[in-house]
Formats: sequence, structure tokens, C-alpha cells
Amino acid sequence: MGNRTAYGLVFIQNHYGTIGSNGYLKIKLKVTGFDSNGDGTADASNYINY
Repeated sequence: MGNRTAYGLVFIQNHYGTIGSNGYLKIKLKVTGFDSNGDGTADASNYINY
């Protein structure tokens, strides 16, 4: 997918293990859009097929 910025939400569902390097998170991601030109907003042109 290249090096693009994705804007969205992160929901931490659970933390497993202990604190530090032994633990890990179960998360859900909801991406609201990709910024392809670096202007700080999601671009609809990434999703339009011509």
C-alpha cells in the first residue's frame, strides 16, 4: 500500500499479559480515509474508479 497516512479510530478491546514488553493489546481499527497528497484530509479520489 505504500507509505500513506491513514486517519481513523483505534479501539483497545483488551490488554493481555503484564506491563512492559510481555504484554500485548487486542485492538480494532476503523480507517476513515487515506491522505494521498499530504494536505491533512482524507482524499475521495483514492476510492473513485473512472
